[in-house]
Amino acid sequence: MQRFNAANNWQEEIKNTGGISDTDDQINVGEIDSNPIPPFKITVGDEIMNVTSINVFEGDSTLFVERGQEGTTATAHDEGSDIVNRFTAEVQNNLWDKVEGQKRQGR
Repeated sequence: MQRFNAANNWQEEIKNTGGISDTDDQINVGEIDSNPIPPFKITVGDEIMNVTSINVFEGDSTLFVERGQEGTTATAHDEGSDIVNRFTAEVQNNLWDKVEGQKRQGR
């Protein structure tokens, strides 16, 4: 079970000129002040993605993502679309599984 990191109220916008296609695995978010440490989950529209790494070059940040996670479908997204770090069903279910495992072990 992979641990995903989070940050409160983290949100950016897609800065790729023309947006992203359903197969793009890199999202330019421009200059950002702070972010969760990868890996973390984001949503864009109804699609959930895993952010596996971030590359910063000359002040611009690029998110490297795994598309269409948790039963969602990779779709095209417009430039300016909101990117939000969210607490997803998979993260919550994994957390509860860990809590229940701790209970069974008497911790």
